[in-house]
Amino acid sequence: MNEYRIYPSLLDSYMYMIEAEGQEDFEQRKSDLLAKINRVPQEPSMYATRGTVLNELVDMIIEHREQREDMTVQKDVNGNYVATLDGFEFRYEGGLPWSLANSLDGYMAQVFCKAPIDTPLGRVELYGYADYVGMDDVVDLKTTKAYTPGNYREHWQHLVYPYCLMASGDVERIDKFTYLVCELNTARDGITRGTVYTEDYEIRMEDITRRLVDFLQFQFLPFLEDNRSLITDMRIFNK
Repeated sequence: MNEYRIYPSLLDSYMYMIEAEGQEDFEQRKSDLLAKINRVPQEPSMYATRGTVLNELVDMIIEHREQREDMTVQKDVNGNYVATLDGFEFRYEGGLPWSLANSLDGYMAQVFCKAPIDTPLGRVELYGYADYVGMDDVVDLKTTKAYTPGNYREHWQHLVYPYCLMASGDVERIDKFTYLVCELNTARDGITRGTVYTEDYEIRMEDITRRLVDFLQFQFLPFLEDNRSLITDMRIFNK
């Protein structure tokens, strides 16, 4: 039986906490991570929701479907998308979701994947939704206010999702992981436009497995055990 169940954004939040070690906001970042582990409901964030809306617009185009039930989508007279979610309204230049969707033609959207990985401290089930999966690559759509090359080097999606897809046998091989980064800017007319960048990582199963085991064994799992008394949602311990 797996002893832990972990998804990649928890590992990202842990890294964000570690970056502040010795600084004033370390305890706040630790508290935020524990709240995430405990699945404490959070107030919707405008920036996070803005990214979710763009993801959904792209998925609607790829999958030829209507929007999800909690979201409204219309087009204005100029062909721009007007979408509401979580109480926020966003206006996206009409060509932006289409250009992103066209670059992802033939990919499967929102692919759930999971696989166990053994560490000296116990077995971990890694899981999550990969944004877009192709024949031999994975793409994760990111939105940001300002992009710098290498922004996502310390993130964990480009290790976890390829590992899960290959270790589970769902995909025979993954050679590349791409962060498709959309740097967003909302102009005075209220329309959000984007500049698109790509950040690519070569995938070698042996390397990503070693990095995952080392990180889990020496950092994240000890953190969980050291703070077990503060964890109220036991799903991360597979209970």
